[in-house]
Amino acid sequence: MWNPFDKIKRKLTGTPEPAAAAVKMSPEAASAVTPEGMPDLKELEKKGMLSQFFRHWKNPAFLKQLKAIAARMQAEGVNIKDQKAVMAWVTAHEKEIAEGKIEAPAADKPQTFVKTGPEIGRNDPCTCGSGKKFKKCCGATA
Repeated sequence: MWNPFDKIKRKLTGTPEPAAAAVKMSPEAASAVTPEGMPDLKELEKKGMLSQFFRHWKNPAFLKQLKAIAARMQAEGVNIKDQKAVMAWVTAHEKEIAEGKIEAPAADKPQTFVKTGPEIGRNDPCTCGSGKKFKKCCGATA
């Protein structure tokens, strides 16, 4: 069964990577996999394996890496709901994922507001040119 985050999980938990021929599933887990290769959560729950399936999701480092991968995929325009697009992206970035070098794209800094002119005081003459004080003219409505 293909799992795009399996390598990250193994790296964070410290478990060795299995050889390609040695990858085996328990019969219970194998029967809970849909034809698309995704686990059927209802079947896992019936067999009492749901807690094992989600146990690694409690690891904050794993969650941080998953969020970084998802943000990077979204920044690069990958449709996360399309399994083939995700698989293609993961295979293209397999080395970075295995090394844990995937970083979330930096958020754009908000622009600082800069005043272009001096601030008008209440007792200054109005900018409309009426000759009145700002507080009696245009400042009265503000």
